[in-house]
Amino acid sequence: MQNFIDRRRFLASGVAVAGLANVSAPGATPEPKATQAGPARIRYSAFDSRANLDSYRKGVTKMKEWGLADPNDPRGWDFQAAIHGSQTRTGVPFNQCEHKSWWFFPWHRAYLHFFERIVRAASEDPNFTLPYWDWDTPNRTLFPKEFRDPASSLYDGTRRKWANTGLGFNVQDLNLGGTMASRNFLGSRQAQGFGGVAYPVRLKGAMELQTHDKVHGLISGNMGDSNTAAQDPIFWMHHCNVDRLWDTWLAKGHSNPPDSAWLENLIDGHPSLWTLYDENKTKVEVKTSEFLQGGPRLDYQYDSLNGNIHSLLVNTQIRNQIRQDRMVMMAPPPGAEGNNRMATDIFGDQTRIVVTTNDSRTVIGAAPVKVQAAIQPDKNLKFMQAPARDDRRAERPVHLAEHRGCTQHGGTRGRLQGVPE
Repeated sequence: MQNFIDRRRFLASGVAVAGLANVSAPGATPEPKATQAGPARIRYSAFDSRANLDSYRKGVTKMKEWGLADPNDPRGWDFQAAIHGSQTRTGVPFNQCEHKSWWFFPWHRAYLHFFERIVRAASEDPNFTLPYWDWDTPNRTLFPKEFRDPASSLYDGTRRKWANTGLGFNVQDLNLGGTMASRNFLGSRQAQGFGGVAYPVRLKGAMELQTHDKVHGLISGNMGDSNTAAQDPIFWMHHCNVDRLWDTWLAKGHSNPPDSAWLENLIDGHPSLWTLYDENKTKVEVKTSEFLQGGPRLDYQYDSLNGNIHSLLVNTQIRNQIRQDRMVMMAPPPGAEGNNRMATDIFGDQTRIVVTTNDSRTVIGAAPVKVQAAIQPDKNLKFMQAPARDDRRAERPVHLAEHRGCTQHGGTRGRLQGVPE
């Protein structure tokens, strides 16, 4: 992506932000690489009350009942788990999991997509979305309590003792920093990439080998074997977080492979589609491109990326207006001082504004939402708030303009300038 503002922090004091969305520099063509679809369902952390783990429990219970009534029901728990791996079931659609593969990320994303739809139907909760277990967040390496109740369908007695007794692990053991520092999606036999090596080479990428595998190994039991991993209800929360970290990596300015073979699942020039099942027991055959930005099946977004980054979603009308005018509306709310501290990151190369906060998550949906922010200065951006006429706390536009010049890290600088109404 060219001509977008470099990633930087805009920190200001005592303002409310309304209608934040994909803000690009002049002449830029908005084309975010990270997951962003509309209307988007929002996936929340398993530690967030909005995740509704009770619906997940109900869904898993029903799926297990379906499987006991008919082992060949594709919505059944054992059937779905065997799609990933099985010691007893063979042939299509079983044992499909893409490991040691450049399709590791998209295959699991497709797998999660249809599983989520099945749970939504099984739980009879039309608003259900898969929660993610954000073990990358401090103090969240322990299992959510709902997974530690022996009476719950979310419990798995094969896990190591720490997992079911409220203990956690050291997130430093996952080498997440090294994983997320990967510059390229594709690696080689000599240099490891983020997401694997191009087919036909079968080598793991940094996320799979250094981070994903270690979580499986720490939990052990069913999770310690790819043939049984999906039998543990935490598997789906774990992989939802891996999917979220893929989005996080992309949001940092990285890219997926442009290769048509990767996008269209081509092996020796011929399509090799993945066979999955939906909530109506219908067999579907899908490929990578369907689950990427702009793809027909990408219908969700994460409330937070790694580092407690909070995506702000807006409807198409607001988004288009901001792309055209490069404008966000800001106003100082009464008594803003001392409220929740927030920081706004501008991912110019992703035409996206996000908010980080130490407290509650905030998502802008179909209508603008004002978000309080505690402001600190930033050497790369300049914020000048014009006084409201007659001392009114009126909203005023803040135009995003671009300076051409080099920062100490190279690239371009930008400035936010407030102007009176």
